[in-house]
Amino acid sequence: MNDGTYRGGAQAFRLDTLLKLSDVKGTDSKTTLLHFVVQEIIRSEGIRAARTERAGRSISSVGTNNDSDEGGAEESEEHYRSLGLQVISGLSNELGDVKKAALIDGDALSSTVLKLGHSMVKTQEFLDNDMKNIEEESEFQHCMESFMEKAREEVTWLVDEEKRIMALVKSTADYFHGNAGKDEGLRLFLIVRDFLTILDKVC
Repeated sequence: MNDGTYRGGAQAFRLDTLLKLSDVKGTDSKTTLLHFVVQEIIRSEGIRAARTERAGRSISSVGTNNDSDEGGAEESEEHYRSLGLQVISGLSNELGDVKKAALIDGDALSSTVLKLGHSMVKTQEFLDNDMKNIEEESEFQHCMESFMEKAREEVTWLVDEEKRIMALVKSTADYFHGNAGKDEGLRLFLIVRDFLTILDKVC
């Protein structure tokens, strides 16, 4: 939109901006900027889908004479729009996992994993210090040591996995925000989920 102006060289944008596209209304007070964006995407995706469709047909009809002048009606603007609408309407299904991820409370998840890590360290300290002072080995001590062997591996994996996932989420946010944004955690998924809801209504 700002092409040719001093603001035209943008390298990133805040994902929240997607939610504001439906707030900018046209002169008729009904059409929004999101309507315009969707129409442009439908047109370009429709042309791309038609080319892919055409390429698939020409490959499958090599050696036959069926690819003469059958394009006419199919290559209409309406055909492009129909194909493009299918592509953009399928985005919500394609990003179904984003909707599931939006239900997760990232802070609670990180906090729980952190508590598990601390609890494991404290339990190990209890076994190494307090339980070692007991002269005869008890069934409880044996059960706890056995439990800790299995739990240590699981909890270590959970802690590492949580760090890996949060780093991936941050790098995804940085991709859009251009390293300028604060770390929003899993809020990223809420924004995309809400945008997909608005997008479905526009489609």
